[in-house]
Amino acid sequence: MARPRKFECYVEFWTLPEHVEAIDALAANGLLSKSDLCRMALDSFLRQQGALAPRRIASNQHQAA
Repeated sequence: MARPRKFECYVEFWTLPEHVEAIDALAANGLLSKSDLCRMALDSFLRQQGALAPRRIASNQHQAA
């Protein structure tokens, strides 16, 4: 089994209660932790702002020859 990825930096920020409630609701299913969801949101924001390179998306569609 692969070792979990190590995150070396800690980020703290202030937000609205509505954001916390939404993250709590998403984390309630137990599939992802609050920190997983916050990392995903931060990653998405930084990519949208152009601070990180866009993520490459693999296409499952095959073109007809």
